[in-house]
Amino acid sequence: MKECPIALQAGTVLNNRDIMGRFGQSCFGIMYLAWVAVKEFMSGEIATCVGGTAASVMMETCSKEFAYGVGRFLEEAWTLAKFIGNLNIAGVSSYFDENDTSYFVMDHII
Repeated sequence: MKECPIALQAGTVLNNRDIMGRFGQSCFGIMYLAWVAVKEFMSGEIATCVGGTAASVMMETCSKEFAYGVGRFLEEAWTLAKFIGNLNIAGVSSYFDENDTSYFVMDHII
């Protein structure tokens, strides 16, 4: 996997979970391994990571788009939470805000 300068570093603590590393990325988020999977809302087109942890909107004019994206991201978490226990879908066990963005915790299916 290619380098991702905006990804959180291994050893970062999120919601009392130690991040072990990054294992995926899409245009809407970054997936981390922390004994469970932790998905972060980080739209690389409108935001970046500041100081290795906090999300920051690149331009003030993108604030509404970032807020809209966070809302859709949380809708995804709520939808997936309905499938907890389904062996074919990674269920969401919790979601939280930290570092000026949103995250959700999913089952890590191997």
